Amino acid sequence: MIDEIELDALLKQKLPQELASSSRTLARLLTTVLTKEVPHEICTNQQEIKFLLKWLNGRTLTASHSLVSFGDGNNIGNVSMGDIAGGNIIKVNLFFLPEGATVANKIQYTGEVLQHKIQLLDILQRRLRILEKQEVAFGQHCPPYILLEIENINSRIAQIFDQVMPE
Repeated sequence: MIDEIELDALLKQKLPQELASSSRTLARLLTTVLTKEVPHEICTNQQEIKFLLKWLNGRTLTASHSLVSFGDGNNIGNVSMGDIAGGNIIKVNLFFLPEGATVANKIQYTGEVLQHKIQLLDILQRRLRILEKQEVAFGQHCPPYILLEIENINSRIAQIFDQVMPE
């Protein structure tokens, strides 16, 4: 897996010169978060980290044996790090709370997000059950929109599971 120094060097190459001085902070955060023990001083400047993540969004860094991908579209903060050979892929989702949020606020926020995701899963699964019954009832004459909706719902359910229970 890529280490802090190698990631910092790659970030410095990819970032514009005026942002390169902040690369060490992001490299340290991403490599440290893998141990689940992120020192407080890394996260003191959330604005700086958010700005770097927005700038890197949609970009990929390649090292000798590792790949670091910085999400795309609205997935700012979704970072995947892994070996080029295809093994040991680690996904990190960085999200930031408003400045001054307390630990209790963070726990409440995380709980609310999790509760919301569970509610979404419940709704999607109920819709899926109805569509699957329609698919069976129609048999080989099932309209394509039902088949497409089943596929879309399964995809959305998998996406939410990945967010709630990352590998």
